[in-house]
Amino acid sequence: QYDQALQDLADLIETGKEKMAGDHKLIVVSKKEIQQLLDKHKEYFQGLEAHMILTETLFRKISSFALVKETQIHVDLMAQGSAVLKQAHKKGVELEYILETWMQLEEDYQELTQKLEAVETNIPSVGLVEESEERLTNRISLYQHLKSNLSQYQPKLYQVLDDGKKLLFSVTCSELETQLNQIGDHWLNTTNKVTKELHRLETILKLWTRYQSDSAELINWLQSAMDRLKY
Repeated sequence: QYDQALQDLADLIETGKEKMAGDHKLIVVSKKEIQQLLDKHKEYFQGLEAHMILTETLFRKISSFALVKETQIHVDLMAQGSAVLKQAHKKGVELEYILETWMQLEEDYQELTQKLEAVETNIPSVGLVEESEERLTNRISLYQHLKSNLSQYQPKLYQVLDDGKKLLFSVTCSELETQLNQIGDHWLNTTNKVTKELHRLETILKLWTRYQSDSAELINWLQSAMDRLKY
């Protein structure tokens, strides 16, 4: 029974070494795949640890009869198993960190997407038909509010892009890369659209105000000139 357990342990350790010797950068299609890899990783190496305990228990029962060579083989194999488990623990911690980072990234990504949608929903679909001073002022206030909302969440955008970039050092995922590029472009386009329209409206309001002021001065001058002509 011990001999079989020892052979099984040797096979498990060899497979464990192969798993640990694989490429450190993971190629995945989604966060779900990381979860599956983590579950399989835990399952395999918890099984290895359990088998080491079983083998050690069986060895103690026969240790008084074991030859020096058999004892040395057992000790060496246990040392190899412990070394593999140490590597596996480190790998498991890395996988958990990747998974937690990805989960947080998804939450932040969804929040930013919702904020963008809220801003876009409030962007007027048609321009002003009659550009009175009051309507211009109201429209400017709206765009200032939209720009403020975008500015407020800009640090969050940079954080998401930075976290995503770091995550892509550990994993290769074309979908994640596409999502990060899309939200960066989407945010930039929306910000440019709001900023451009706000600048246009503020320019119109300045011209409108100047026109009103110049018109008032002209009317006063004409009135004064007409009054002088009467005399």
